[in-house]
Amino acid sequence: MSKEIHVITVATHRTPAFLNFYSSLIRTNYNENNIHILGQGQKFQGWKWRTEQYLNKIKEINDPDALYVFCDSSDLFFIAGPTLLQKHYEEYKTPVIISVYTSYRTLFKNDYEKLTATCVHSPFCYPNGGFVVGSLQGLIDYFELNSEYIDDEQGAARIILENNSKFKLDTETKLTATLTQPPFVNYSEYWSIKNGNIKFKANGTSPVALHFPGAQYSYLYNEALSVFYPTLPKIPHSNITLIKIQFSSWFLILILICCLIYFIYRLSFK
Repeated sequence: MSKEIHVITVATHRTPAFLNFYSSLIRTNYNENNIHILGQGQKFQGWKWRTEQYLNKIKEINDPDALYVFCDSSDLFFIAGPTLLQKHYEEYKTPVIISVYTSYRTLFKNDYEKLTATCVHSPFCYPNGGFVVGSLQGLIDYFELNSEYIDDEQGAARIILENNSKFKLDTETKLTATLTQPPFVNYSEYWSIKNGNIKFKANGTSPVALHFPGAQYSYLYNEALSVFYPTLPKIPHSNITLIKIQFSSWFLILILICCLIYFIYRLSFK
């Protein structure tokens, strides 16, 4: 039986990527009345603040028969609808599913080592806070536990290790494909994109959403957007080139200053 699905995101500003995110939900047949945008016009105050926004919203909706999706909207878009989302969620047979990275080294050391030791079936075993799916009570429990942590992904790792039967990672990438630029992960190593479809090579499953975390995400994001939504506008690239030029300029100035100091020093002893 199909469930009501609520999609909740924090978006302080309606960026081009956010507009694509919203459009992807409509195009894949999510109920517009169940799309909830939090934090509009506010200043983003960190991951703990976002967790608190999520917790308040799910308690406000308070529908025990619904399914809830909490996700990013600045670097993510949906490619499949509610039917596949519910199907993949139910296949995991646990209240809460959390999306994944292939690596996330800012986790607490012990948590990172414990998670790494469990990575025997999939390279994707590190929590990614950008896409979380679950039931009402399961997510209330999860967010209440995670609200104690400043970093929600560190919190997710600890929660999963301590409550493995209630909270699981999307190790089979049935819900999200987390695509990043090389040299971190070459997405073509794990996913096959052909004829407007994407499949996880390990098991042939197709995810519900694509997520592009990382500083230069716009390049890969635009590449995938042109495959799945060729009529949606591409997003502007972050000006990484300008940042590199500025850094190089300051580095060159520092070298010149050091050379000048050395030249003056040598002159003073002549």
